[in-house]
Amino acid sequence: MRIYSLVREIINTRDRAADELNRMCLLLLELKDEMEDHEFTELARVTLQISRGSLYRYLRTGASARTMIKGMEDPRRLLTNTTARALQLLYGADEDVLNEVRERAMRGEATNETLVKDLINARHNLEERLDGAKEQIESYGRQLSEKDGHIAQLEKQRNESRLAELETSNVATERLSRIETLSRDICEHETELERLRAELEQGHVVEKVVVVEKVPDTFRSMEDAIADRNRELDRVTQQLEATARKLADAEAERVLLTQTQEIDGDVLQLQSDLQGFCEKLSATLLLKHSFFSEQARLTVLQMGSYLLGLTTTIQQYCSKGQPS
Repeated sequence: MRIYSLVREIINTRDRAADELNRMCLLLLELKDEMEDHEFTELARVTLQISRGSLYRYLRTGASARTMIKGMEDPRRLLTNTTARALQLLYGADEDVLNEVRERAMRGEATNETLVKDLINARHNLEERLDGAKEQIESYGRQLSEKDGHIAQLEKQRNESRLAELETSNVATERLSRIETLSRDICEHETELERLRAELEQGHVVEKVVVVEKVPDTFRSMEDAIADRNRELDRVTQQLEATARKLADAEAERVLLTQTQEIDGDVLQLQSDLQGFCEKLSATLLLKHSFFSEQARLTVLQMGSYLLGLTTTIQQYCSKGQPS
């Protein structure tokens, strides 16, 4: 029982000493506010016999205690449950740390130098982690912005490709219309040719069975009329051949245009497939790279080599017209 009583007395004395020391620090700070600096320093040295170093620590403790007890229902609990060294360390500390110490004091829990250091370090570590998380979020935001810009660029290229395809389709329609017109012209020339042939055959028959008075008034003889029809037939035949050549050229142009459209369609499909592959690969690398196995990393590296080779081939084709 004697030991227990001594321990209790020591604890009570320690608490009273801590309380009185903190109260003294507050009173020193209040006294300093009432005096000039040089007068206060001299008073503390001569009258109170406090050294300059001790005076500095006491004033920091008082300033911290003054800040801590603001708004507290029972300031004495803070002064009793918090050591002077702890109050010195709390000078200028973050408000969250101060609130934690206030709550401990109101619960009757003691706060010493070690605990304050732990609280300050924990707060510092938390701020560092928050700063790191913010930087990572900003980095992800920049990457997403770049990806959005890339997607917008691809969308623009796709729209331009569609516009070019539409223009090509319009050109093809116009050329097909020209081919149809040439076909109609050929039919008309063939009809005219058949008519002239029929008239020519009729003229030969007339030459044998009809008398001379059947010769048209514009010709002196049936031979002249037949010769004129032959010349007309030759002219129409030449026009027909010229039209046929135009039709053949137009047909060749149409075939070439059809092949070009098919190739353009293949290129657009390849572009769409490659775009989807690149987007999926980019998203995988961005969001899941930390889960890759060594084999997956080697596979991604090999795909990168393929893409670099494809890029080189495309650059050579665009600069020289064909890959080397």
